[in-house]
Amino acid sequence: MTKDLSQYPIEGHLTPVGALTFSKSGGWWRAIVHSEDEYGNEKVRLYLWHDNDAKGWVTKHKWNIDPEHWPAERRVVADHVGAAVDADTPYFPVQHYNVVGGQTVKKTDEWWTAVVQYEDNYSSTHKTRLYMWQLENDDAKGTGYKWNVRSDTWPEERDAVNRYVEHLQ
Repeated sequence: MTKDLSQYPIEGHLTPVGALTFSKSGGWWRAIVHSEDEYGNEKVRLYLWHDNDAKGWVTKHKWNIDPEHWPAERRVVADHVGAAVDADTPYFPVQHYNVVGGQTVKKTDEWWTAVVQYEDNYSSTHKTRLYMWQLENDDAKGTGYKWNVRSDTWPEERDAVNRYVEHLQ
């Protein structure tokens, strides 16, 4: 039986060519989707959608996997997920949270990728998130990509991305 890839609510200019659902329950859907754009360029993204009764599945978080940078991202995440808080916390342009640690993975004139540890008002423990900010004149314009890294789900997500990245090379 062939999986109906059209069910994955990704951007309209992308066509899914492969996908793996990690979980879909309680109004939340977490998956990795391998897609192509109209020019044949491949994309691999982690997605988190929420079921909004009025709008259907709405993207809450997504993370663009760049095979060239994935090994560095994976290593930095491994260093920070569940790790102790960093005493010398660098600056990251994160709103609404108290940043308590993290590390830049890559920074160019256009993009800044980092793993950030933060605390929110709902929990006494810190959390880890991958962030990618678009930069303009060295100022962060916004976070088009972010992904919550949870110690209970990260191994499955990491391994699935590893398989897709190997397939692309």
